[in-house]
Amino acid sequence: MELSIDTAGPVAGVALTDHGVLVTELNWRTRTGPAAELLPAVEDVLARSAVERTAISAVFICKGPGSYGGLRVGVSTALGLALALDAAVLGAGRLEADAYVHAGWNGPIVPVHSAGRGDQAWAIYTSAGAWHEREGPRLTSIAGLVAGLPPGSLVCGEVEAQLHDALRAERPDVTISDGPAHARRAVTIAALAWPRYAAGARDSHLALEPIYLREPNITPSRAQRP
Repeated sequence: MELSIDTAGPVAGVALTDHGVLVTELNWRTRTGPAAELLPAVEDVLARSAVERTAISAVFICKGPGSYGGLRVGVSTALGLALALDAAVLGAGRLEADAYVHAGWNGPIVPVHSAGRGDQAWAIYTSAGAWHEREGPRLTSIAGLVAGLPPGSLVCGEVEAQLHDALRAERPDVTISDGPAHARRAVTIAALAWPRYAAGARDSHLALEPIYLREPNITPSRAQRP
C-alpha cells in the first residue's frame, strides 16, 4: 500500500492507496500547523482503513513549492516513516498536482498559487502527446504571470482575487478554473506518483529535497546580530 502526504499549502492531506487505488483520505485546513497535526492524521487514516503501518510499501510526498515550515514538516515526516518502514519514497510537485486534475484540457495548463511578497508561483504543463512539464516552477509578479501566459491557457490551482481580476481585464484568451483543486491534493499526488513508481522510479531517502522558490526568511540568532 502507498501513503501520500501533502503539507505544502493551507489545506493538508493524507491519502492511503492500494496499487494507486484510493482506500482512505483525510484533508484538513491546518490550524496549529502540520507539525502537530500530521502524525495523528496518518494514524487516523490507517485506523479507518484497518491497516498497519507495516503494510506501507511506498511513501509519496508533495515536495512543493510551498511554505518553508510546512514542506520541511511534511518531507521530514514522510522520509522518517519511509526509513522506519523500509518503504520506497517518491516525490511529486504541488503545481503539477494542481494541474493534473485538468489533464483533459486541450492546451497549456498553468497552475498558480500566491507565494507572498506580491509574487505568484506557477509552471506550465501540457497533455499534448503525453503529460509533461513544459516550463518548470518559477516566481513572478502578477504582471509577469499575466504577460507570460501562453495563448489559450487554462489557469488553475489557487487563483486569488487580484490575479483573477487582472486575467479578466488583460487576457480574454485565458480560461480560469475557480475550483478548489488543492482540497484533494494528496490523492492527486498518489495518482501522479503511482504509475512512475510502478515503472521503477524512486527518490533517495537521503537526497529528496523540497522545492523552494526563494530562500527562507530566517531571523538571525542573537549572536549573529550586530
